[in-house]
Amino acid sequence: MYGEEWRCCCACCSAPGCAPVRRSSREKLTTCFPLSWRKRRGSSCPAGGSDLLFYHNHQKRENETVIYNILKKNNVVIVFGIDRSAYSFLTEQYPEARFYSQSTPLIEYFSVKSRLGNSKKMYVSVREEGIDIYCFERGHLLLANSFECSHTEDRIYYLLYAWKQLEFNQERDELHLTGTLPDKEILMNELRKFILQVFIMNPATNIDMQALLTCE
Repeated sequence: MYGEEWRCCCACCSAPGCAPVRRSSREKLTTCFPLSWRKRRGSSCPAGGSDLLFYHNHQKRENETVIYNILKKNNVVIVFGIDRSAYSFLTEQYPEARFYSQSTPLIEYFSVKSRLGNSKKMYVSVREEGIDIYCFERGHLLLANSFECSHTEDRIYYLLYAWKQLEFNQERDELHLTGTLPDKEILMNELRKFILQVFIMNPATNIDMQALLTCE
């Protein structure tokens, strides 16, 4: 569903006409935009402002609350929707509860790993019905995007499209795959026809959940 539903865009781009990144995983929708946008609009990010940005990219849904995470280390704000009834129930039962987008821990984790070495890195989390792509240059987030695709050839197409769009080097830069990989060998063999440095990552079981507490 490329075009109307998806938009590839640099999450931290400062170009005047650059639009926020739109991200979807089935019913989980998020929008990312640079923290500098928030600062230019004041010291706070009121709910109304979050709603405006979120619904600029996604259709409004009934019984939805829009909240956000601020990732200061990556200069990114992630805005996402959550069921209003579930949100109200959880905040009433657990007043100290904090809510995070599924992208938040992955961006924080991959950002740290991407600082190793001098090459640019693309991290791809493969799901049964799609892929989530996160691209970095030495800790700096370049792109965060998702595509709904269940076939290997479609996954390869979207990966190579993003790779070309960001002008990654085929010999020097790195592609790391993680997640559900039932067709791992086929995917690896096909990708290595175009990209030299392709690796399989172990599941990110060592994500520092305590680090999430630094997110607002």
